[in-house]
Amino acid sequence: MRFLMVTIVGCVLVFCILFSGCTSPSQAQIQPVQSPFVTAVAETTQPITVVTTTVEPVVTLPPQQAVAVLVSKDRPTGKITFECTGDPSAMAVVQMIKVQVTLANGNVVDKQLTNADSQIPNHATIVIPGTLDGTDHAVVWVTSNGVVYKVLDQDISTINPY
Repeated sequence: MRFLMVTIVGCVLVFCILFSGCTSPSQAQIQPVQSPFVTAVAETTQPITVVTTTVEPVVTLPPQQAVAVLVSKDRPTGKITFECTGDPSAMAVVQMIKVQVTLANGNVVDKQLTNADSQIPNHATIVIPGTLDGTDHAVVWVTSNGVVYKVLDQDISTINPY
């Protein structure tokens, strides 16, 4: 009687194992449930500013072509002023003074003075609107007698007290 009971329990166990899914195929054939909802993703584009810098040293002009560039930044307004000075004979051979300022926000501003009609006057100024808070970077090139000289490459910062 005991043998019969063990045999029946064993057969029931085998039957349950066979029908419980333990004998499923080796590769899963389960597919994900597809959602009926479609979600839209908004695409946003932001401008990318790429600033390439060339590594060229700051040089001094030859003595007979010496032009000084004085830089100042106005605290309340953030305006950056470049004053170009030199003796009249030096200013006579200057063809162009180019200023490039990279603002703290990444924008780049270029301005230049040329001697298209007459020579560049002594104490000529270039004014560029800078940032109020932050460090701007300025580079100045002077073209004299057909040669381009990089005469200034520096950070310009001020703490705005207002």
